[in-house]
Amino acid sequence: DYVNRTGSGIASLYHFTQVVSYIFYHLFGANAWLWHILYITLQATNALLLFLFFGRSFNDSSVRNGVLAAFAGGLLFCLSPCISEVVVWESSFHYLLGLLLMMLVLLCAQQFIITQKNKYALWGGIIFFCSTYCLEVFYLTPIFVLLTGIYYQLTGRQVLKKVLLYFSLPQSLLFVLYFILLRIRYHQTI
Repeated sequence: DYVNRTGSGIASLYHFTQVVSYIFYHLFGANAWLWHILYITLQATNALLLFLFFGRSFNDSSVRNGVLAAFAGGLLFCLSPCISEVVVWESSFHYLLGLLLMMLVLLCAQQFIITQKNKYALWGGIIFFCSTYCLEVFYLTPIFVLLTGIYYQLTGRQVLKKVLLYFSLPQSLLFVLYFILLRIRYHQTI
């Protein structure tokens, strides 16, 4: 019942979030300090992933002071009240987890573009699948992955076709599957 959110009136498929939070409930119980440390760690991890993604993007396109710009962006991310509120309002675990999964998919796409290794596409697909059961922020992930492919295409790498085939097409299919399952589960137009 907890994983399927049977008592919730919200039409959503948060199964992955529920499983992850269920595991942490068994590990932490109601210990407020452990939960707070988890939230701070997730926030810092998201900032780190943001820094890594943009630092690599700026470096690959020879942006001057790109690492400094990426660091400043990560720092602003940590300090922004709109983003850091999730650390204080601890019932919003799914926001931290949703962003973490999005950033991991983007990093997988970036690594795929740079190395051309299919394992990154596979990991990106698995992580994206999990994110479809986490938070609706995953709706933006295919757009950001496509923009990443376009960015690297503009920097001289001929990768856009592979990004479309290995990332955009599978993500689009999972996106459609999500809405089919949502329709089946809730029997209404969402």
